Amino acid sequence: MNHIIKMKPEIKEMWIEALLSGDYQQGQHHLCQDNNDGSKSWCCLGVLTDLAMKNGVDIDMERSLSESNVYAFDNDSETLPFAVKEWSGVDTGSGQYSRPNPTNHLFDEEDEFSCSLAEDNDAGLTFEEIVDIIKEYF
Repeated sequence: MNHIIKMKPEIKEMWIEALLSGDYQQGQHHLCQDNNDGSKSWCCLGVLTDLAMKNGVDIDMERSLSESNVYAFDNDSETLPFAVKEWSGVDTGSGQYSRPNPTNHLFDEEDEFSCSLAEDNDAGLTFEEIVDIIKEYF
């Protein structure tokens, strides 16, 4: 049986819309970072963090102490801040979810394995592919 995250439906729809809007340039390894051309790139979890701030969630956004082109949100540059998890219903900082194990003779079909949106984003899945995961597991 799949572990479905109990994300708040209205926030889930807002997140999906934002990811598909074209308003966010996709980046990897950090919630948000400056690009050389002055634009910003966002991971999928960074987009959710930005939506939380735009909807009144009090989050401190500042430059990371270790990397000048990276932003930290409540002192975290790679995972969801507590305030965003609380606001959205996503219960882990990396957007962890469980999905069925692909057919493999080493496992029963019912076995699951753990994945995360952070890993999916950093592995190069597009926002469109990540939206499909959000729709199914969140």
